Amino acid sequence: MEDQNGIRPPVDARTDKPAGATLPPATALLCVLLAGALSMLCAEVLSGASILWFLSAWGWLVTFPLYMVHLVFLFSLAVLFRRTSLTSLYLWGVIFGMYESWITKVTWAGYIGSEPAFGTVLGFAPIEFLIIVLFWHPVMSFLLPLLLFETLSSSPEAGATLLPGHRWLLAQGRRSTALFAGFALIGATFLAVNSGYNAISALATLLVSAGIVAVLYHAVAKATKDNFSVFSLSLTRKRLILALSYLAALYIGAFFFLVPDRIPPLPTIALTFLIYTVVVFLIWLDRPGPVEKEVPVNQEVLVQVHHLWRFLLLIAVLIVLFSFVPSLGGAAGTVIYLLLVILGPVLAVTVAGLVLFRFVKNRKSRDLPGAERT
Repeated sequence: MEDQNGIRPPVDARTDKPAGATLPPATALLCVLLAGALSMLCAEVLSGASILWFLSAWGWLVTFPLYMVHLVFLFSLAVLFRRTSLTSLYLWGVIFGMYESWITKVTWAGYIGSEPAFGTVLGFAPIEFLIIVLFWHPVMSFLLPLLLFETLSSSPEAGATLLPGHRWLLAQGRRSTALFAGFALIGATFLAVNSGYNAISALATLLVSAGIVAVLYHAVAKATKDNFSVFSLSLTRKRLILALSYLAALYIGAFFFLVPDRIPPLPTIALTFLIYTVVVFLIWLDRPGPVEKEVPVNQEVLVQVHHLWRFLLLIAVLIVLFSFVPSLGGAAGTVIYLLLVILGPVLAVTVAGLVLFRFVKNRKSRDLPGAERT
């Protein structure tokens, strides 16, 4: 099973299946829990949406499983269908974000307890849709947790293979520093603002959530002897069916019983399905490129675990700063929010353009005289 850009996931020599599919059930579960904790940290904690979530049954029984199962289910589909490029993963993340239609109804009617920021267009809350579906969930709920999982698994003993394009993002240097510093600024700002500038609750939410990640990471490293990779999240067929069953129950139950007064008319629901169709079509177009020799990971030049502690410290310092100077935090929050309104559609258009460009380019190359057809 070789992936786009020549990346081949680690496989078990006896079954030729992704490494995650052959882990003992308990170890595989630990990997999935670690991924869920990372997604919870990046998406819910750094948005300030789930302050002190670990003190509530709702956080453990609903929110945490929601993020965990979405991440591993969609990533497993990406591996299964060999759509693991950065552009494909972004599109899988858009599908992730569309849960905010059926479950929370946010993309249709705005955040729960409030009205859409700028009204509705064709039954959608435009600002909320642009931020949540086109940026927050694809990047913060899906791509960033996968990047962090790769960082945690890229020890010298692991020999892990990174996803296509991720070596470029995770190489030590100005690029990765700016990337993680940007995420730290976004997370610290939203966490401080949405905690009501309560430094104690914001810091407790951040540090306990990071502590959960640390405990699970050490458990996974011990169970696998540091021999795990992002492909350890690839579910077996039976586990995929189990995850799908959970998601189906969650979507159906929440659609009818969670804020049912926000269910839109049929034309809006039809348009929602159309968005899914467009995204799935783009994923289908984003086909794997030519197979090349697998490139091993150079552990010395990648971002490592100890670098992540620095960014965690940066988030904590910024939270304290914004909490003691609320005007600064409020100004930063407003600027970042407006930037995300722009960044979401820019990302979506860029990804769609790249997918279409590569598809046309590859199609033309296959049509050249003498070109080998596959």
